[in-house]
Amino acid sequence: MERRNTFTTVLLVALTFGIYGLVWLFRTTRELADETGRKLHPALDVGLAVITLGAWGVWACYRNAEIVHDELTSRGVAHRDRSLPVLVFGIATFATGLSWLAVTAILQDDLNELADELHGPAPIPEGPFRTPAPNAF
Repeated sequence: MERRNTFTTVLLVALTFGIYGLVWLFRTTRELADETGRKLHPALDVGLAVITLGAWGVWACYRNAEIVHDELTSRGVAHRDRSLPVLVFGIATFATGLSWLAVTAILQDDLNELADELHGPAPIPEGPFRTPAPNAF
């Protein structure tokens, strides 16, 4: 499961007016199916999300949030189930248009938590504002 930067993911969804959201839904659903062994159909989810003008996408994100919660709790991780906020913000999208960004942020945070649990936390990259790791001789 790939760990994604939540801010970057939300920004890409916003800048592409939701198109990247479909790509993101496909990729994260496929990764979730691969990691959990569940029968999920990412291409069908994306196709139905387009046909239903987003309604299926709301349900698919709600389902994925439930799966992430189930997987984390089955591994003994204390995790708050955030599938209901995903559903509420998803439904609110039909009135506000922007609530989808909250759905993306919440679910991506949960997916990152599952990725950390499955593969260990991501290393902190060195950068201009980070002190480089000391060299061991």
